[in-house]
Amino acid sequence: DASYNGTYKFYIITDEGKVVKESESITIGIGQIYSLSLNAPEGVSYSLSPNKEGYVAGEYVELRITNLPIGMEISSITSEQVDIEQLSENVYAFNFSSADVELSISLQQKLYTITVGQLEGLSYQLSANEAYYNDEVTLTITSLPIGKNLVGLSGVEYQGELVVGESISFTMPAENVEIGVVLEDIVYNIAVTNNSGYEIVCKDRAIYQEEVTISAGDLPDNQRLVISGIEEDLITYLTNKEAVLTMPADNISLTITVEELEEHAIGVVEAAGVEVAIGKGQAYFGQEIVIDLTYDFRQFRIVSVRVNGVEAEKLGDFQYSFIMQDEEVTVEIETYQIP
Repeated sequence: DASYNGTYKFYIITDEGKVVKESESITIGIGQIYSLSLNAPEGVSYSLSPNKEGYVAGEYVELRITNLPIGMEISSITSEQVDIEQLSENVYAFNFSSADVELSISLQQKLYTITVGQLEGLSYQLSANEAYYNDEVTLTITSLPIGKNLVGLSGVEYQGELVVGESISFTMPAENVEIGVVLEDIVYNIAVTNNSGYEIVCKDRAIYQEEVTISAGDLPDNQRLVISGIEEDLITYLTNKEAVLTMPADNISLTITVEELEEHAIGVVEAAGVEVAIGKGQAYFGQEIVIDLTYDFRQFRIVSVRVNGVEAEKLGDFQYSFIMQDEEVTVEIETYQIP
């Protein structure tokens, strides 16, 4: 009621009418009250702040969408009377104009994404990388990482038998989908034909790229294992009686024999201030050779001991060792003289 416009004073008084406090003068203006109406599709819930029957010109109002139909999103909120600002997802605001305000909410289907977890060696085909709620999407796993079996999928419920090269289908939920491909290792068989005459230790099953040790503990120093039936670059001979096999993605059949070894010479490059003693001048492949050093610890330090360019194992300040190679070797010692 515009008749209430004017300047007033307010008082705090006791029940006996005693003035306790007198306020400063304030001016009150009662303006026109305007209505707010909102047209929303079925299934849309919202809240207003403030929420009341009438608003005045310039009043700030927030509109928060609290529920939408499944698979839908807001495409627009429009009004002919006010400018609407989006503050965040599903939160909007505006200042009331000098008129009744009508808002209209429009919806559209929400587009969701589909991703498949990346694994080296995995390839697949999707009928779509994006889909709407309840759309049917097909997925085909076309290849797997080497040495793996396909067990299942995570993140989606699918129809059809999960087989490499065949399509399965699923119904798009109302959310982004991340599909995980569940795999397991294939276990391959190792068959061994032992023609060595010695007891051979080797496991009979392994997975792809697993390291498998093959050994003959009682093999004499002058003989060595010979393993055939597999590519040479998959076998590493550690000593004359022990080798490591890197398992291929296949069942394998190994034949194990032995052959006579020749002794190879051990040479030494002398270093200043150091005497080198090696138990023998020749050795068989796979034998452990100990190097004894004699030097004045007060005058010299050992920088390195190398055998054919490879660091020997340090046993102490005056002793090193190495495994004899299947060739002649040279021991080189580098020293440092203390000033």
